This record gives sequence, structure tokens and C-alpha cells, in this order.
Amino acid sequence: MSWDGELDVIHPEDREYVRKAYGKFLAAGGDWQVGYRLMRDDGELRWIRELGKAYLINHGIPEQTIGVLQDITEQKKTEQEIVQAKETLEQQVVERTRELANTVKKLQEEIEEREKIAAELDFLANHDALTGLPSLRLCKDRLNHSLAEARRNRQTSAVMFLDLDGFKAINDQYGHEFGDQLLKVTAQRIRAEIRETDKVARIGGDEFVIILSSLPENEIAERIAASLIEQLAKPVFIEDTSVAISASIGISIYPQNGTTAEELIRSADKAMYRIKHQGKNDFGFVTLENSKSPV
Repeated sequence: MSWDGELDVIHPEDREYVRKAYGKFLAAGGDWQVGYRLMRDDGELRWIRELGKAYLINHGIPEQTIGVLQDITEQKKTEQEIVQAKETLEQQVVERTRELANTVKKLQEEIEEREKIAAELDFLANHDALTGLPSLRLCKDRLNHSLAEARRNRQTSAVMFLDLDGFKAINDQYGHEFGDQLLKVTAQRIRAEIRETDKVARIGGDEFVIILSSLPENEIAERIAASLIEQLAKPVFIEDTSVAISASIGISIYPQNGTTAEELIRSADKAMYRIKHQGKNDFGFVTLENSKSPV
């Protein structure tokens, strides 16, 4: 088409753009290039590129021009197909990235869940389910570590074997759930009386083993045992019911009463039974007759 012609055949969305380009050319002269959509009588749209330049300028105003019209519809279609393909590819990349992110998230959640289950299984394998205290297996492992440290530092360690007095009677009278609550309270009271470096384990029923590490003197074990006896003898209130219980504690010392975990636990257990036979609610150290070697 010519710039002298009507612009009605140009797509309505392109007319203003073409008009401004033409106005700029009339004001400045020189060359022009403009692309637009042209509407044919049959309704088909064609893309046109118009290139031109001023051929005759009078008083700064172009009076004659020369130019060429190019039908670039196929080129535009190709460009649009490329753009559409790029957008489709980008969308596929976004969707795939999202899928991969979701997959990674799910895998991470599965890994975390498996790690959680593994940690729970490990905890259950090494701890008492009721009180959360270490089991006998973990108790022996920690005691062996304590003994190794004591050997390196040339220090002593102590093992306490604690058994509740009268627990069976209370458990029979008030039921197992009541007895379980009593054991939990007992575990809490024991934890409160021992040092941070000490360990306590429930090894079955109403029996507990306490490991006292790095003892500069045996009197520390005596003071802790006396405090345990006093605190455990205080009344326990459960479900509006008050019950009284006590404990018997046997104490073995490393290395005098044994050099292995098994020997020390066994010696402390014998000392505990001696206390029970003597009247309960007390503590005592290993004596000559139930010790591997004299204290």
C-alpha cells in the first residue's frame, strides 16, 4: 500500500503505530520501516513489512517517496511458532522442574521418616518404653565407657543397684497402671538426685542401676545414696491417692569390687539383697563376703 492511501485496511491494533511511524517520517524525512497486519477482503490477515525513503523533499517535507512492500506472513508464522515452541519448552521445563522438586521433597520426607523410624527403633531397643531410661544393654555399654575412663584417669567409679521396697504390694492393690505411674515418678526422683555425669537405667520391674562416674572419693556415692533413700521415701500422690514406698540400694566400687560391668552390677545386686534382709529402706556398700575383693 502507499502512505497516501487509507489506513482502514490495517488491523485496528496496528493503525496508531503505523500512523505515528508515518508522522515521524513526514516530520524528519529520511528512511522508514514499519511492520503491520493487513486485513484482506476475505478476512485473512497478512503481515506486511514496508520499507521506504524520501525521494523528493521540498522545504523539509517529503513530497515523493520510493518504497517496497514485503509480505512477511510466513516469516511471522515461523517466528510465532518458534516463540510458541520456546514458551512450550519453558513451560515443560518449569513443570518438569516442579515435578523434580516435588520428587526430591518426597524423597527427603521419606528419608527423614525412615531416619525417624530408625531412631525410634534404636531408642526402643536401648531404652525402657515406660520411663525412657536406658535399658540393661545400654546401661552395660555406658558402664564400660565409664570404667574405661576411670582406668585412663586412675579414678574410681561406683555402681548402685536400687530396688523398690513394697512395690509388688502396691501394684497388686492399685493395678498395673498405677504401678507404672509410680515407676515414672521414681525415675524422675532418681534423675533429680544424681549428678549430670551419672547415668541411671531401669533394668526390669522395679530395679534400677545407677552409674556414678569419675569419683574422687567414695563419700560422694554415700551422699547420693542417702539422698536417694530420703527422696524416694517421700509420699507419692497419684490419682488423688497417696502411697509410701522406699528403696534398698547396694553399692559396688571400681576396682575394689570388680573390673567389668557384669562383676560390678552383680556385686551391687548382692549388696542390695543384704540391705533388704537387714530391714530395707537403706543403702550399703559391698562387704567382704559378697565382694570379689575386700573394700
